[in-house]
Amino acid sequence: MHFSNSALKKKMPVIYFLLFLGIGLSFFGMKILKDHNKGMALVFIMPTLFLVLFSWFVYKNVKYFEYDSDGDVLNFINRGMFISNFINYRENRAEFPKVKLSHYKINDYVIYRTLNVYVKTKNHRVKRLRFNITFLNKKKIKALKSSLNKVIRNNKKALNARS
Repeated sequence: MHFSNSALKKKMPVIYFLLFLGIGLSFFGMKILKDHNKGMALVFIMPTLFLVLFSWFVYKNVKYFEYDSDGDVLNFINRGMFISNFINYRENRAEFPKVKLSHYKINDYVIYRTLNVYVKTKNHRVKRLRFNITFLNKKKIKALKSSLNKVIRNNKKALNARS
């Protein structure tokens, strides 16, 4: 099974443009009203602060996610959306055999969602890998759960067959 949230990738330049335009207009409005009426400049502080915080949230959390379970290997890729097309500095990539998958957990917060994948290492420890799946739609999350459950079920059958 192979899927990603690439449809969001096409929308990100527009979203970034609108956010920066809103921040610029808010600062411009504060400057104009500051010169004319000092009390009215405070009206623009809250929207500007909101836009700056929302821009930071979008930058940190809107990530491209790709999952591939074809063959004997599981591939997970997380990277930034817009700027990372040019400078790839936020990439989180994991590729490991299916037999090493121990278990997984999806943490669903109100506005943020992560996938924690637990992988067995060579020295019989379990390592946690974290991926941001915030902007993966519900249908793809259901498919991801189904695929990972199938891998875990096959791993348990293989382990029981060896014993």
